[in-house]
Amino acid sequence: MVFVLYCRGYFSVITSMRRSKILLIASLCLLNFGCVFFHPESLKTDTDGYYIKHFHSCGPRALKKAFNELNVRVTEKELSKQIQSSGNLTRVLLTLIHHDTIRVTLPSEIKSVCLDYGYEVSSVKSLEELDPEKDIAIILVSGNILKGETHWLCFPTDKYIKNYFGKNTKISKIYLLEKIN
Repeated sequence: MVFVLYCRGYFSVITSMRRSKILLIASLCLLNFGCVFFHPESLKTDTDGYYIKHFHSCGPRALKKAFNELNVRVTEKELSKQIQSSGNLTRVLLTLIHHDTIRVTLPSEIKSVCLDYGYEVSSVKSLEELDPEKDIAIILVSGNILKGETHWLCFPTDKYIKNYFGKNTKISKIYLLEKIN
C-alpha cells in the first residue's frame, strides 16, 4: 500500500510502514495546543509564498545588524526571503510541535547567507576570543529549550549576550564573520 503526502506543493510517496509512524506523530502533535493546526495564521505567506512570521525573526535581525556593522545595507525581509529560498521543510515540520517554529533560522542558513554576501564564517569557542573593536559575530544563545528559548544575536551590537535568558543562558554557537578576499 502506498500513501501520498501533500505538503506545500510537494508530493512524496511513503510506504505503509512509514505511514503508520507519520500518523502516530501527527496524532501526538494534535494533542499539542501549540501546534500549527490550532494556529494556522502562523503559516500565512506573502504573494511570493514566503512565510511572513519569519521576516522579522531573530535570524534575519541578527544578520541585518552584523551586515550593518560591516556597511552592507540589507533589510530583514530580504534576508528572510534569501533564507527561505533555500527551503522551508524543516520549519514547516517543526510547526507540528509549535507554531512559532516557523521563525527558526538554522545555523547552516546563517552560514550560507554570510557566504552569499562575501563573508566566511568561522566558529569561535568563547566570547572572550572576540575583539569588540574589530570583530563581528553571529551568536546563538539558548535558555530553557522546553520553553523554546533560543535566539540569534549580533556581537558587539547586542548587549547582555551572556545573560540574554538570565542565569540559564548558554552560548551554543559563535560565528565570526571574516571578509573573503
